[in-house]
Amino acid sequence: MDRYLIIADDFTGANDTGVQMRRRGLPVNVLFAGRKVPADGSSLVIDTESRGLDGLEAREAAASAAAEVDFSAFKYVIKKVDSTLRGNIAQEVQAVDEAYGSELVIFAPALPDLERTTVGGVHMLKGVPITETELAKDPKKPVTEDNLASLLQTVYTEEPVTHVGLADIRAGRIALEGGRLFTFDTEKNSDLQSVIAVARATGKKILWVGSAAMADNLMEMESRTLPALGIAASVSDVTRAQIKAAEAAGVVLVQVPLHEILADREMPDPYIQAAVESLRAGKDTILLSSST
Repeated sequence: MDRYLIIADDFTGANDTGVQMRRRGLPVNVLFAGRKVPADGSSLVIDTESRGLDGLEAREAAASAAAEVDFSAFKYVIKKVDSTLRGNIAQEVQAVDEAYGSELVIFAPALPDLERTTVGGVHMLKGVPITETELAKDPKKPVTEDNLASLLQTVYTEEPVTHVGLADIRAGRIALEGGRLFTFDTEKNSDLQSVIAVARATGKKILWVGSAAMADNLMEMESRTLPALGIAASVSDVTRAQIKAAEAAGVVLVQVPLHEILADREMPDPYIQAAVESLRAGKDTILLSSST
């Protein structure tokens, strides 16, 4: 069984990735830094609670968390960061990088499903550079840098940071050469999956740096999550509201005219085929009585 080590800077982020593993059936422990690491073969998420600290304190917290674990016990090491670049990202990445002895650092903090993307090296929220949003006005930890390469370069002053743009990613021209530190544009999960595939193929010791999307896509490429099939025939208001919420979340609805089928005015085959095709495409699917 593949094991994951994830070092996050806050409780919510730690549990985001813990949930991703549990829903795939992977055993996982989520711990605050400083707690004893269980030797039970599970994956591990460590919460350093360092997002609101100053840069030096956050670096020390990440370094302390990294010192608690045996990196060789894990196939994937991920530095979980906020998808809107809050916190002390560069300092914490460097601390974990040094402890791990990474051969490559892959930095792609986008979360496309929530419209947190990177284009032209600039990280954005709903198409607006992060430093032009309300996050730049946070009274405690304002976001002051939205260029990924520049962000890493604040602490990696003697190593080059190379950015790979969308055109190269989508044309299959991802060249991980000329250094260890790489940042990436990401508009879609497919962009992130292309980056992950190329990086994994190098066989190098990689520190993956990203949001929940980085962890989720790594896990999805390692062990695909099968879609769910639901059947709904209730005509209650509660069921109708649940169906509407499911559809809004992207679940495919296949409406089956049961009365017509029972009266031999319709054949069930087209509806069966529609459900099968949806499931084969990896989409959660609900067979729905048309009366519902």
